[in-house]
Amino acid sequence: MPENAVAGRDVAEIALVVAQRTVAAHVEHVLGTLMTPTRTLAEVRPERAGRSAPWAQELSRGGSR
Repeated sequence: MPENAVAGRDVAEIALVVAQRTVAAHVEHVLGTLMTPTRTLAEVRPERAGRSAPWAQELSRGGSR
């Protein structure tokens, strides 16, 4: 992270920026593994193929994850 990006920021603000970048990197890796360009498509493809995560069925019935 460039020095000017952290100038005048407290540790919590810096951690939030780092965390966002980390999450973005992980999501990008997962999408690459699934060979899908978007998170939406990554969710829709299995559903269209008749597969879904068990928790997805619970959510569709109004439950919480």
